[in-house]
Amino acid sequence: MEKKLVIQFLKEGTRGVYPLLVKLYAEKINSVGPMMALKIIQADLEKEAGETVAINYNSLAHAMKKKKGKSEERKPGIIEEFEFLDAHEIKERQLGAGRFKLP
Repeated sequence: MEKKLVIQFLKEGTRGVYPLLVKLYAEKINSVGPMMALKIIQADLEKEAGETVAINYNSLAHAMKKKKGKSEERKPGIIEEFEFLDAHEIKERQLGAGRFKLP
């Protein structure tokens, strides 16, 4: 998508422009925080437009957080390695407090 259209969407206040910004600049802003991403995007869009472009920090940070939550891979198998049993399912019962079992 052309940056001129993105700038136009920002000026109009079109809904969904911040997730679009995050998607367009994903390669550059994935490893940085929201403030640094804001500066990177503003500098790039100002270079294209020739004038200052107002970007809302909170909206950008929310879109970045949403994108990171969707894109992160969840590690399968972490919960499967533990065996969750109720007290009546455990075969090796624990002794009461203060009691010891010597081998």
